[in-house]
Amino acid sequence: MTSERVIIGILVTILVISMLGSITVISIFGGFDALTGAWGVGDTTYGAVNLTIETNLVINFTDDTANFNTGYVRAGESSCTMGTDGTNTSGCYGFTIPNGLMLENIGNMHASIKISNTNYTSSLLYDSTGLSGYAWKFENLSNDATCIGGNFTPGGGSGMYGVWGQYQNITATYSSAENWTICDLFNKTDGSDKINLSFKLHITPTTRAASGVGLSDTWTVVAQAI
Repeated sequence: MTSERVIIGILVTILVISMLGSITVISIFGGFDALTGAWGVGDTTYGAVNLTIETNLVINFTDDTANFNTGYVRAGESSCTMGTDGTNTSGCYGFTIPNGLMLENIGNMHASIKISNTNYTSSLLYDSTGLSGYAWKFENLSNDATCIGGNFTPGGGSGMYGVWGQYQNITATYSSAENWTICDLFNKTDGSDKINLSFKLHITPTTRAASGVGLSDTWTVVAQAI
């Protein structure tokens, strides 16, 4: 019996020594609190996340072609009037009615928009009656704050050169004014960042291309970040 008590006593002593040894090891690694996973206890470190957003001015002709193709004025009709806004009178035959040119702000900055006609030639179209010609207009199709300010007055009124949504005949008056500001603030926000440029043509049975080699009108659109 005495020998059994001694063995048990030795086992208990060994267990106590083992526990004390574990406590000593835990203390070496920072104590009991260090093992809880609690943030901010003892030494702490910090991480940083950095993000740099670049400004990007991009004005794009999303729809960049308006092709009326080939046609003529029907026999017995006095004229043909057609436009990229869907205008197509009964005197027109064979022509294709295209969409207008779509100017879109696809960047992340507001911009001012200017336009100029650098080589106006009195008309690309000619006939003996002087009735042939073409007109243009700017439209805010979403009818919101796509464009604010400018020489073209949005939604009515009288601008320096015209009114948004109303056709303006191409004349020397427009040619002499370079870099007309059509939009002081061209919105960058998706859904409010598109301007439509529409063109309308009027021809008669005697209409022909104006004389000259490689005759063309060149329209230049300039965007500036604001």
